[in-house]
Order: sequence, then structure tokens, then C-alpha cells
Amino acid sequence: MNSWVINGTLGKNSNSWSDPLTVWHSGKSNFGYLDGHADTRKWSRETEELFSKTEDGDLNFRGRIPDPGSDEEKDLKWLLKGWPE
Repeated sequence: MNSWVINGTLGKNSNSWSDPLTVWHSGKSNFGYLDGHADTRKWSRETEELFSKTEDGDLNFRGRIPDPGSDEEKDLKWLLKGWPE
């Protein structure tokens, strides 16, 4: 609960969300990295609204493909870019 997973089959090549992220801190999420540092991501309004309306474990969210060029797609690409190979 209150965690996030990436599409296990496609990994960073995914074009869809797998789980909603928990959004706290005025539309931001904190990330801890394997090298020990942490960072905060401010989500677009579009993504923040999507996450805030989605309950943890919502099966309708899985596989959601953002509209091309949308802020939501930019947020997903940012997240996938940091995923290890």
C-alpha cells in the first residue's frame, strides 16, 4: 500500500501506468534511490488529479495509456527514464 510498481513485462519500455502513485506534499512524491539519495517530484496538474482520484489497487488504472504529448505522458516518461535496465 502506498507504493508503486512498474509493468514487470515491459519495464522502462512501458507506455502505460501500472499503479497509481501516492501523491502527498502539495502534488509531490518522494523517491528514494539505490545510491542512497532522495528526491521529490512535482507532478503535473493532470497527473496529480489522476492519482488523487484513483484508489490504491484500482484495476481500472492499470494499463492506462496517457494521451500522446500530454503532461501525464511526460510524467510517465520521466518516471520510466529513472528505472534500471
